[in-house]
This record gives sequence, C-alpha cells and structure tokens, in this order.
Amino acid sequence: MPVWSDIKAEKIPRLIIPHIIVLELLEDNDFYYRLTGTKIDEYMGFTLQGYRLSKAPFRDDNKISQAFHAVVEAKEPQYSDFPLGTKVTGFGKTERVIAPMSTTGQDVNMLIGAVVYSAPTDPYTRKFYTR
Repeated sequence: MPVWSDIKAEKIPRLIIPHIIVLELLEDNDFYYRLTGTKIDEYMGFTLQGYRLSKAPFRDDNKISQAFHAVVEAKEPQYSDFPLGTKVTGFGKTERVIAPMSTTGQDVNMLIGAVVYSAPTDPYTRKFYTR
C-alpha cells in the first residue's frame, strides 16, 4: 500500500488529476476529504475538500461510507459504481476506484482514488451549495 509521502503529483497522469480524491480516515471512523479534483467539484457544484463525509450534502452517504470502509477492511483497491446525488445535483452514475493508503506504511488511514461521474439527470437545475 502506498505511503502518502511517496505520492508524487507530477507522476500522476494529467487526465486523472481532475478526478482524484484523497481522504483521511478519522478516529471516529468518519472520512475527511483532504483533496478533490476539479471534475469532482464541477459535478458536485461545490468542493468537498474540507468536509467530513458525515457532514457532506449527499443524499445517500451510507453507500459511500460502505464503499470507503470496504477498502479499509480489504486493504486493497475496490471498484464501485452506483448512482450518486447530492442536495444540489440530480442522480448520475458514479464510478470510482479507491485504494488504501497510509501515512506510516502500516495501517490504512487514508484513501486515494479516482471518481468519474456521468451527467446528472437534470444539469440545468444545479445550484451551488454554500457552507
């Protein structure tokens, strides 16, 4: 499993960077969005960076939490795809590959991955979410 300090942004293909997501596993088993790519922010209508998963405005954060915890438990990359909507976007298909990561090389305490969204069902009704 990669160690966060070993990740070199310049080595990540440019086409992937807008789809990158980096999360930190918190002591209370919630996740904290440390980094979200511009395509993720564009789809959401706001940036998830700085949010805890439990406080993010998803319509179904349970599925997302289960997908993230599956990576932590398995200690290996996982693929998932299910429709995802937020309080500001309609449901669109979401595909993600999430991999375990560590700050120490021992325990999974971070996740890194790529997320790709299809268009929301009604992109013209999108509103921006304010914190």
